[in-house]
Amino acid sequence: MQRKNIVLFLRPKQQAFAQRFLIFLRKIRKFSKNTRFYEEDLEMGLFDKKTCILCGGKVGLLTGSKLADGSSYVCGNCTAKACADLPFSAWEKFSVEDARAELDYAVRNAEQFRTEFHKSRVISAGVLGKSDVLLVDDAHNWFVNGRATDPAVISFDQVKDWKLMLDTSAKDSGEDTSHHIKGIRPGMPVCPPDREINQMKVRVFLNHDFIPYVDLIVMDALFVTKEDVREGYRCAGDLYDLFEQRSGRPMPEAAPAYAQPPVNAPVPPQAAPQPAVSGAADEILKYKQLLDMGVITPAEFEMKKKQLLGL
Repeated sequence: MQRKNIVLFLRPKQQAFAQRFLIFLRKIRKFSKNTRFYEEDLEMGLFDKKTCILCGGKVGLLTGSKLADGSSYVCGNCTAKACADLPFSAWEKFSVEDARAELDYAVRNAEQFRTEFHKSRVISAGVLGKSDVLLVDDAHNWFVNGRATDPAVISFDQVKDWKLMLDTSAKDSGEDTSHHIKGIRPGMPVCPPDREINQMKVRVFLNHDFIPYVDLIVMDALFVTKEDVREGYRCAGDLYDLFEQRSGRPMPEAAPAYAQPPVNAPVPPQAAPQPAVSGAADEILKYKQLLDMGVITPAEFEMKKKQLLGL
């Protein structure tokens, strides 16, 4: 019996959910790559038993991590004992001594968080329900990741840089999901018109013995709306203000991935008429891009187009 192709017609919301599910699968694939079980491991015996260098236990296929020497492994039970803010990819840069020192630090840090850290300020984000993003101990000049279960206690003196990062994907052409928000703080990246935001986080780079950076998630929703993105930018602005205040210096200048036009940017000066049709078309395309970014109004765009075409 010949098999028939089955075509599944999805509604827009179902298509959006399917797209989020594909993003989730890509994150799993990225996680599996970080375990560093690559093709050379297949050739050298992927299913050979590997022993954890720290506890002597069995190293799982996806939960273990290879250390910097390339021959030592750490099991999932040991990596789970590490500080929650430690990036999983950091293990591949650790020596055996570094791995042992990290677990010792995690024990001391957990005790410090339970006994010495006293929350005095909270920065939160969320549209339907607020969630803690950053907890601050003003007395000790410390902060912790509000979403981590066992967070690292970080001093503001250890902060050396910070920036907003956007996780974006191709926009569904069937829906109006543009997240171009006006009034964004200068220096922050924005989403290009042909893409949509899936997650927003402020990455704080540190001068720390074990933790290179801490990711503060300011927006992470299954079905992202403009209100979610606007709230994410608001929370990111609060974090920027706090780090600028505590560090005593302005936000580090960094070229955003997609330049944000000023909110009240003046209309660009009228371009001189081009005798060639191709020149006029190029100018119209430039004004069309300004229209898509919200710098000029549709009426201004039509006026410029008529001037360039000599109508």
